[in-house]
Amino acid sequence: MKQAMNALKKPSLEAKTVALDDVPPLKIDRKSTYDLKENDFSKNFIVPLCCNPLPGDDVFGFITDKEEVEVHKRSCQTGMKLKSNYGGRIIPVEWGDYRQYSFLATIAFSGIDRVGILNNILTKISEEVAVNIQGMSVGSKDGIFEG
Repeated sequence: MKQAMNALKKPSLEAKTVALDDVPPLKIDRKSTYDLKENDFSKNFIVPLCCNPLPGDDVFGFITDKEEVEVHKRSCQTGMKLKSNYGGRIIPVEWGDYRQYSFLATIAFSGIDRVGILNNILTKISEEVAVNIQGMSVGSKDGIFEG
């Protein structure tokens, strides 16, 4: 009788949750070129600090232990070590439509100070190269400016 009553109980409607760490990463096809993509919310690759590759640079991919693609410049010393030690985890990669990518870069410049020089530099960077400048620091001493 007890078994019959248990069978008639309503099924549990508790939601089952899965930790993100429990979700297996997507498998990367190591035989074909991996497309580097970015949208408003995420990108499908990691940019390491060792070489800080920018869209358009000549790069290769390294598959990490977590099955993520880490992008290195071909000339990167760390990348060269990864190639020699983990050759089976190196994959060809290709930048997608990299005009969409956002990344931070630092530009350093110096020159002879004159009236309007900063305006000339900012115009070249923001209008002709279409770069959004988020911050700037410039100083001048003895007729030489640095920024």
